[in-house]
Amino acid sequence: MADSLDGLIRDAREKFHNLFGCEPEICCSAPGRVNLIGEHTDYNGGYVLPMAISLQTVVIGKKRDSDTIRVYTTSEDVDDPKLVEFVVPSESKHLSPGYPKWANYVKGVVTHFQGAATDQQKQKKNPTHYFE
Repeated sequence: MADSLDGLIRDAREKFHNLFGCEPEICCSAPGRVNLIGEHTDYNGGYVLPMAISLQTVVIGKKRDSDTIRVYTTSEDVDDPKLVEFVVPSESKHLSPGYPKWANYVKGVVTHFQGAATDQQKQKKNPTHYFE
């Protein structure tokens, strides 16, 4: 397990290549944080006291021409399976929470992508691109 951000990114890129057989095109990272006070009050005009923690989240991905999203987690602290596939949401096909539970957060984010394909785009075979 990598200790530095560079190490996490290197390990994630290697895992991506091993799983999907190609190189990722994008990499993002964010530091961990906790709210000591004020959870869910900041967007309601209240006060918060966030504090950085030593955890990091790294997300890497690649554009796709299909309507299937594949997501893998390297975390050992989540329920199985570690690899999840689901169809890009559209006007007629919505994502639903399910198992594994860790993937529900990803589904929630994907549901609100502005680039989500409409049924009309799919029929025209003009899909937007999605992360591997």
